[in-house]
Amino acid sequence: MENYLCRKNKVPSVTILSVLLFLLQLLLLPSDVNSYDPADNFAVNCGYSGNVNFHNRNWIGDVNVDPKLHFSTIETGQPSLKSNAPNSPSVLQVPFGTARLSRSKFTYSFSVTNGPKFLRLHFYPTSYLNFEPYNALFSIIAGNLTLLKDFNASLWVHKDEETITKEYCLNVETGERINVTFLPSTNHSDAYAFINGIEVVSMPSFLYYTDPNDLSYKIKLVSHDGAQFQIQNNKALETLYRVNVGDNQVPPSDDTGMFRNWDNDYPRYLEKQYPQSVQTGYNLHDRLNYRNNAVPNYTAPADVYLTARSYGKDATEDYNVTWNFEVDSQFNYMVRLHFCEFDPLIQHGGDRVFQIFIAETLAEQNADVISWSGSNLVPVHKDYAVFMSTQGSSKKVNLSIKLQRLPKSMTTKYRDVILNGIEIFKISDDNNNLAGPNPEPILLSPPQQASSKNSKTTTVIVAVVAVSVSGLILASVIGIIIVLRRRRKGQRSNENNKGEKTSENKGAGATLPSHLCRSFTIAEIRTATNNFDEVFIIGVGGFGHVYKGYIDGTTPVAIKRLKPGSQQGAKEFMNEIEMLSQLRHLHLVSLIGYCNDGVEMILVYDFMARGTLRDQMAMGCLRDDGNQRPSMNDVVGALQFALQLVEGSDVRFTSTDESGTQSSKMTLVSDTTEEQPSVSAVVFSEIGNPRAR
Repeated sequence: MENYLCRKNKVPSVTILSVLLFLLQLLLLPSDVNSYDPADNFAVNCGYSGNVNFHNRNWIGDVNVDPKLHFSTIETGQPSLKSNAPNSPSVLQVPFGTARLSRSKFTYSFSVTNGPKFLRLHFYPTSYLNFEPYNALFSIIAGNLTLLKDFNASLWVHKDEETITKEYCLNVETGERINVTFLPSTNHSDAYAFINGIEVVSMPSFLYYTDPNDLSYKIKLVSHDGAQFQIQNNKALETLYRVNVGDNQVPPSDDTGMFRNWDNDYPRYLEKQYPQSVQTGYNLHDRLNYRNNAVPNYTAPADVYLTARSYGKDATEDYNVTWNFEVDSQFNYMVRLHFCEFDPLIQHGGDRVFQIFIAETLAEQNADVISWSGSNLVPVHKDYAVFMSTQGSSKKVNLSIKLQRLPKSMTTKYRDVILNGIEIFKISDDNNNLAGPNPEPILLSPPQQASSKNSKTTTVIVAVVAVSVSGLILASVIGIIIVLRRRRKGQRSNENNKGEKTSENKGAGATLPSHLCRSFTIAEIRTATNNFDEVFIIGVGGFGHVYKGYIDGTTPVAIKRLKPGSQQGAKEFMNEIEMLSQLRHLHLVSLIGYCNDGVEMILVYDFMARGTLRDQMAMGCLRDDGNQRPSMNDVVGALQFALQLVEGSDVRFTSTDESGTQSSKMTLVSDTTEEQPSVSAVVFSEIGNPRAR
């Protein structure tokens, strides 16, 4: 019995020791997943009735909301609508399968605890019921803060994606609610607002905001030696970029409890990927040590700290490891860089020292991660503030982050660099505003801006644009004349063709065969012109406006939109399309297609990137350098010559003046030889010749 009791008493002592060791290990090596438990955690699936679980998170529908859920929708005008999104790979994910949309103001109101919060707004710009994405133009405010102004979500979507998420950091005082209000634009008759999903998630008090009691925490103001910057809780932040450097995306479900998304850095942000520049330490998860450093374990996921980019120890060529990020000008930004040395060769201060440039300005002359963190496998981050001023006329500027090896004149054991993660935040301005302009439509190039400092130059540019449009109309007239001439010739040579052409003209008002030219939908035209944005107007006339745009994402075109008062009927419009669509020649602008949708009558032409009539005729007409302008006879003669070219005659260009030197005669010949010069470059060359006439 005694032996049994002794054995029985020994077992608990071993068990207690094991438990103590296990608990000690947990204290020294804290878990990195779900290391923060937010007090407020709202995930609203807008336009949906009921709840749905997605990636182990409960999304609550906003239809017939239970008051106990502490959030509600408030509508002051026409009732908003709920709609399912069209089938798409993106809508397989919550919350992009449904949406709430309205042409009137509506608000989401959340009852939350005090402290800083993440506010995430999810958008899937597509067609909902009778709501087209190009009419989605609205502003969003939260309390007295402007988050977005005249926002169009379709302009923010990357080419390889269909959805967009905007994330903000807001501070809430005791007793306050978060009210997110959607305001359709009053400058657009069919404007509406929509939203697919909203998140409100608590964050630690000083994750991004400055702790006034922590004297060791500093935000370094770039380009101001020794100056420090603070982010006080009366400011709001917009998360522009959050990047896991060196490897794959870290999804919200793998974040540290705050559901942040970490993008991968290549190919979207990294300027160039060099061979063997990625370092990983996935087998070291359990060895990350947060205890020797002030960085809490919820600052970033372990996957961020255990992946990195570097030169590679064997690199011999000097280059900068560079990331580029587009931001709005005239705002302050906070840049947070995450570091963790997990390479076993880097153990002491001075082992790897490098330089950091932010926005082309030296931010760190001697960046030494081990000196900052104190040890290998200890995460650390450094924060910087930078003001991005306007560069030229562009409202968007590039915020670059460059890592550079230490110059050979300076001492380090390994001439290498390292970076694990990047976060970039826009800081609200003094007017409580975070809104910036919409991005330019993808692949669209706005017309060149005229200088306000030179009224003479402005007048010339405006006149050139006007003549360019006239040239477009003139080319159309020439095309009509040519087609009519060809038809008359065909009628004289073959009477049977006459009846065929007559019947074809009678059907001109019908839809043209697809082999003649392309029929565009009005949605395609609106996409190409950013919903007929005035910034893309390159000409104005009595017929309407001409816009520059891109079709199919790559082809530049001139889009002529006839206004209702242009006195051109549908039949005449289709007749013009039929004639111009049969005209194809090197020297004349080509008709690509048309749009005949309701009251819209639109012609799509090949864009004259190099110019023809404008460059050769207009510039000569506008010249005021003391030379005489070309006479009308010269202009008419050149146009007749162009007609002869198009009709197929071969041309020899000769010119002799009274002294026996070159003049401006043009002679038709029946045959061409290799000695004859190409005339394609000189069709209108003599129109602008300042020779005395």
